[in-house]
This record gives sequence, C-alpha cells and structure tokens, in this order.
Amino acid sequence: NTSVIMGTRGGAKKVIETNEVELKEPYLQLLTALEDYKNKIPLDIVNDSLSEVGVNTSDPKIAKLIGAAADMFISEINESILTLNPHSKKKDAQKDDEEEK
Repeated sequence: NTSVIMGTRGGAKKVIETNEVELKEPYLQLLTALEDYKNKIPLDIVNDSLSEVGVNTSDPKIAKLIGAAADMFISEINESILTLNPHSKKKDAQKDDEEEK
C-alpha cells in the first residue's frame, strides 16, 4: 500500500491509503490518451493561469491534463448554451429529427 497525502482547504492534510497496482492501469491509460490529445487551449495559457493561482509544475503532463479538463468544461458549457438557447439552430435541428421519428 502507498500513502498519498492530499492538502485540503483548511491546510490540514488528508492521507489516503491506496494500492499501487490499482492505480497503475488507469493511470497508464490516461497518460496514453493524453499523448494523442490536442488541447484547444494552448499549454502556455494553461501554465500562465496555473501560475496566477499559485500552482507551479514542471511536469507538462499535469498542464496538459488540466488543459484537457478545461477544454471539456468549456465544451459542456457551449453544448448547454446551444441546447438551451431558444434561437439555436442545433435545437431546431433536434426538433426536426424528433418530428421525423
């Protein structure tokens, strides 16, 4: 077992016991997927944003992972806007598809 120490907002530390074997396969899959992923937000911007909030990392994989999460978050917001906007062409196209069925 491995102890992972996580910081919390109050400054207290939380220790999580984990098994290295359990983490290894999903972690490797994530790293492999990240290698092929093309971030929409440039990594320089991600790194600058991280530095502004006090997160400094020398590992480019961390910045790429955070950038991918930001990409996903922005994509979900855009999808919601297109779906909820009464003037959206996408919403009109969905209605047309439903009427055809």
